[in-house]
Amino acid sequence: MIDTHTHLYLEQFSEDITDVVNRALQAGVSRCYLPSISSKHNHSMLELEKKFPGFFYSMIGLHPCYVNENYDEGSIIFQSKVEVGEQDSIEDIAKSVRQLEYKHYPEVIQKILFKKHVG
Repeated sequence: MIDTHTHLYLEQFSEDITDVVNRALQAGVSRCYLPSISSKHNHSMLELEKKFPGFFYSMIGLHPCYVNENYDEGSIIFQSKVEVGEQDSIEDIAKSVRQLEYKHYPEVIQKILFKKHVG
């Protein structure tokens, strides 16, 4: 089993993170993906990867919505769908997501910058 969205790098989990990971492993979780909510957490995300190699994987990069003090309550910048087949591996899905990112990010960023400078 794979947890594709967990924020276990946040400070409130730091005291008992080893227990949390052990319980996850006992429950059959083989890896966890850590989506970044702010660049201020990048260090703690990467530290988890080092402490638990092969279990945590950081997803550091652009976020599909404007992030505010409540993280995911900002307005959506852009979203798209990725078709996922029954036989697709996590690597296949990641490749499909990257293809969409390469296709759409330049246009999305251009629109944001144009709007910011022109109004």
